[in-house]
Amino acid sequence: MSQLGLEEQQEARERRMAEVEVIESAYSPHEAWTINTLTGNAEGVVDWEGPLQLCQIIRLLDLPLSIIPDNCDENSSVKLELTLAMPNDYPVSESEDAALSVEVSLVSCPSNPQFVRKAALNAIPILKKKCHKEAISSVGRESVWSVLNCAESWIHSEWEELLREISDGTSTRQPSLDDSIGNCQDSKAKSIIGRRIIYSHHIIANSKRKALSELATQYKLGGYAKIGWPGIILIEGDEFGCQRFVDEIKSMRWQHLSVRAEEQSEFPEGETDIDPYRKLPKRFEELGEDDMSTLASRCREAGLEHLFLICLNINDGRNSTDKKNEDPPNELNIGMKSTSIFTYGALIHVDHMNDAKGYRRWLRQACRTAGCSLLIKHCRINSSEKSSEPINTTSKTLRLATCRPDIIVGLFGDERSVRQVLKRWRTSRVDVDSKNKPCLERMMYVIDECELDQRLSSDALHERDTLLAGQLDDENDLECSLEELIILVKRIDEKLATSLRRCNRCE
Repeated sequence: MSQLGLEEQQEARERRMAEVEVIESAYSPHEAWTINTLTGNAEGVVDWEGPLQLCQIIRLLDLPLSIIPDNCDENSSVKLELTLAMPNDYPVSESEDAALSVEVSLVSCPSNPQFVRKAALNAIPILKKKCHKEAISSVGRESVWSVLNCAESWIHSEWEELLREISDGTSTRQPSLDDSIGNCQDSKAKSIIGRRIIYSHHIIANSKRKALSELATQYKLGGYAKIGWPGIILIEGDEFGCQRFVDEIKSMRWQHLSVRAEEQSEFPEGETDIDPYRKLPKRFEELGEDDMSTLASRCREAGLEHLFLICLNINDGRNSTDKKNEDPPNELNIGMKSTSIFTYGALIHVDHMNDAKGYRRWLRQACRTAGCSLLIKHCRINSSEKSSEPINTTSKTLRLATCRPDIIVGLFGDERSVRQVLKRWRTSRVDVDSKNKPCLERMMYVIDECELDQRLSSDALHERDTLLAGQLDDENDLECSLEELIILVKRIDEKLATSLRRCNRCE
């Protein structure tokens, strides 16, 4: 029986329902489904007074068999069923007893070759342990998505290695990366050192950070992974290994991931050791969330500043490939893209926050989970800006209050993520009422939401990405005037700034 009070049960129920909705929208019914979910009674009305019901999320996992011999169907795979059950206190309580329970079972497996079934049975306890560890580390917050990502990461980074180890015992060993490279010493792939710089919306999950490090070690790549918002990965090593690394991380689940630049350099024919030709350290190193300047400095010292600048869409002459002293004459190619990870935005007016710190903490957590950037400002207007018109309570047109600051919240990311936060916001108890009881937000109003302008120059896109990747919800910098806020929003998107100005009658 749950030890939660009625209000906590209501909060748990709402947060569970929101999480289930996210999973159902992310996967097809054949990929993931739920049973005994909190859908309410036969009429679809949620029973707020009733006890919490058991909710299970089941994900069908495909474990590829790409390394098996040719006599096996290339479309076949091992299918496992990952079942996540929500205990009564999930996700409100921070006790380990409130962590998701994890079960893994075998659904189907090819009968030939025989070692595949053995590998599948060996994989079950390993995968279960990995997912259980992730669930424990995420206790006290929604963790279904992170556990599913943990399972996917394990499949992409460790399953094939396990399959190889089992197949080795049956004398059906497949060529490893080292074997493949050793057998093509005279090939172009062996005589080329490759580099890639990869831009991600963020790198936060421990499972993904571990996977990056393990993959770099597996393919003998050096470089850096700068975690946080945004995430940047810089790798260097054998060109074949770089290609495999990129292919594998692209198969993981990312908010946004793109190879912003790449280059390949030949080294003398007959050489088998690429280490003397590396520009980056042989070891792959993780840099912290605040180490962007460290990464820039190390790229500059290695003569690879042009890659760093291209990654951030900075075109100021320093990233020209024509500079004789910066790039090797035998460089084969370098690619450049001007894209933004922020494609959609919404501005929301919030009438008040009774539990202001708790409310803002909820917004930050929701945005972090969805991969959105958050803006929060308390806006006061000067007397000269006040309107003498009466307030039309039936209209959605706003007039900034004079007795307290108006609260403007901005959400920025891709359209799906922004709308996900908005949907969760409307259905969660984010504040407290006059009796200090958790309550839903009933007085928020979306000023405008739209696609952000992507026709800007590379410099402008970089400036916007840098602005939105910063801390626009700083507790020590919440207050501003209306005009200051409009100027800030205009740096993000002209249309949103115009909507903000119009709804506040400043034109």
